[in-house]
Amino acid sequence: MKKISLILLVLALTSSCAPKSPIGKVKTILGDIISNRQQASTLYVGLVQLQLPALLADAQMVDGKAVIDETAKAAVLAEQEQVIQALKNISPEIKILSTYKLVLNAVAFVAPSDLADKITQIKGVKRIIENTNFDRPKVSSTEQKLSELSSTLENQNLNDHNTVTFIGADILHKAGISGQGMRVGIIDTGIDYTHAMLGGTGKKETYDSIDPSKASAFFPNQKVVGGVDFVGSEYFSGDPDVEKNIPHRDENPLDEAGHGSHVGGTVAGIGDGVKTYSGVAPDAKLYALKVFGKEGSTSDIAVIAALEYAADPSEKTDPADRLDVVNLSLGGGYGKPKILYTEAIKNLTNGGTVVVASAGNSGDNPYIVGAPSTADEAISVAATIDDMPQNVTIPAVGLKIGNAEEKLLEKVEGTVGSSAVDSHLTGTFVYIGNGADAIAEDIKTQVK
Repeated sequence: MKKISLILLVLALTSSCAPKSPIGKVKTILGDIISNRQQASTLYVGLVQLQLPALLADAQMVDGKAVIDETAKAAVLAEQEQVIQALKNISPEIKILSTYKLVLNAVAFVAPSDLADKITQIKGVKRIIENTNFDRPKVSSTEQKLSELSSTLENQNLNDHNTVTFIGADILHKAGISGQGMRVGIIDTGIDYTHAMLGGTGKKETYDSIDPSKASAFFPNQKVVGGVDFVGSEYFSGDPDVEKNIPHRDENPLDEAGHGSHVGGTVAGIGDGVKTYSGVAPDAKLYALKVFGKEGSTSDIAVIAALEYAADPSEKTDPADRLDVVNLSLGGGYGKPKILYTEAIKNLTNGGTVVVASAGNSGDNPYIVGAPSTADEAISVAATIDDMPQNVTIPAVGLKIGNAEEKLLEKVEGTVGSSAVDSHLTGTFVYIGNGADAIAEDIKTQVK
């Protein structure tokens, strides 16, 4: 009994004192002890919010453009420089990831976990905020072969039934309003600027030839006129490997997942009127603000970097050339609030940019609205479907009993067995009663 108690004690000490790595291994008087208990991360990714207000908080609108106070600008820049130097003085292991001046006055960093308390003591630091995640938006798919899908679309008369006509935007198009002069930022998985609807060649070999981590001769183009990849292909904010939680910016926002291109096409794509149709504002210009890697989730530091860029695409701490609209088709799960966005979106809209965000990213759940659309100044939009045939029709089967008129019923396949179409069964339906009483003899004869 004493030996067992000693082993349990050593195991308990091993779990609490093991090195901070996914698998802890230590030497003990009993030999090597392995713990498979998840250990705390050795790195902390977060933001420090500083004392002075963000520059757009008190911006004034002059002729439709936000103007910031130069004295306030100098003070914010000086405060950030002081805090960044203090972070570097604490430890050379602390790395500055990005700074925000217009929508927030904050600095994003990565540091050893045990330095968090020291960071909060820095003069000018209002609070330290842990970086939190946004789930990846889901892309709709079809099981139809591409050739079959193209044929189906050709037969649907896209000019009469599509998303644009469903919401009535075609009426504005006929009145000559189609997004002229508007610049829209798509905060998402990037945009496939090689796509024919988005200013590209429409050739697969063009897309395949591009290294998404390097500048491309195909970007920008006449439709996707700007943008940035704020995170890099390998970024995955929820990955156990902390190195993947650290964004690596590059200048090529090529979509590697599909969702951002879908959103960009919905906003301002150019269709051919046969297999594709134009977006809601086909004359608008797009900015690809890529905040997702090739796989996985994104996080606050990336999304807020995109909001900051939307306020200042020139990145000269001057909001005069801010984007007109930003779209965020992402959201915190199940109404989870994210305090940063209340302030960031308020400041961005104060600078003249309209913020449109999905009401959530957790499916069709009533009474649940997630950040960042919960900010008072954001336009929160729930999902819906248009009146295209595949959205308003269902598989059906005809059923005729006796001399009654044939009825159409929804066709639902069983979860096991072969498809009804493949069964090749024919026959006549026979009513056998309510199931509680014995089956009549004459009915039994019919069943046989």
